[in-house]
Amino acid sequence: MLLKARTLDSERNDRCAGKPVGVAEAAILRKDGSHADVGEFGFLAAKSPAVTPGYWGDSDLTYRFTLSGHWLPGDMAYRDSKGDFFLVDRAADVIETEQGTGYSVFMEEVLLNDVPDIGDVAVVAGHRDGRTVPVAVGRPVADPDPEKLLRQANEVLRAAGHPVFGLLEIVPEETGLPIGVTGKVLERQLREQYAELTAYVRDRDGALVAVNEELTA
Repeated sequence: MLLKARTLDSERNDRCAGKPVGVAEAAILRKDGSHADVGEFGFLAAKSPAVTPGYWGDSDLTYRFTLSGHWLPGDMAYRDSKGDFFLVDRAADVIETEQGTGYSVFMEEVLLNDVPDIGDVAVVAGHRDGRTVPVAVGRPVADPDPEKLLRQANEVLRAAGHPVFGLLEIVPEETGLPIGVTGKVLERQLREQYAELTAYVRDRDGALVAVNEELTA
């Protein structure tokens, strides 16, 4: 539905998926089905005779993935003034915090581009005392110093206008991130892991974990 041609000389353009190629009408919709303004985050939506009629034998799921005559592939996105579409997260992975809305994939890309010491990372929602805070878990390139990485990560996130982390954990190389059969990180498993940060940090004594006390106090 969207196409963005890139070369080794292309300038950095975080999360840009390009412009519609004509096989479907692409739009960004608000929750009420109205069209979002330029630069406003919303649901990526498609309308075309080629779009699936729905989920087999599941009318409820089909209903929840249709909005204002469009099909929702499950992505959050925005459109700029040039007509380019930018994919920022899966709708199921969006993190609603007191600091504002966090888009995990967007935050991951900022870290991988702007924090050289981070080699691999996943961002998910964690919880403490009923509050939702972003959590980062990953592997460093060299020095496994979670306090240093947490400071660096939160500095670049603030500069880019994203919520900051309440916790950062470094996982051992032999353990790694939980990966599914398609090679993607299992965010649901990580969300369950960080469902209660107070107990998690207490039980992880000696682990490579850094806590942002401003968010988790």
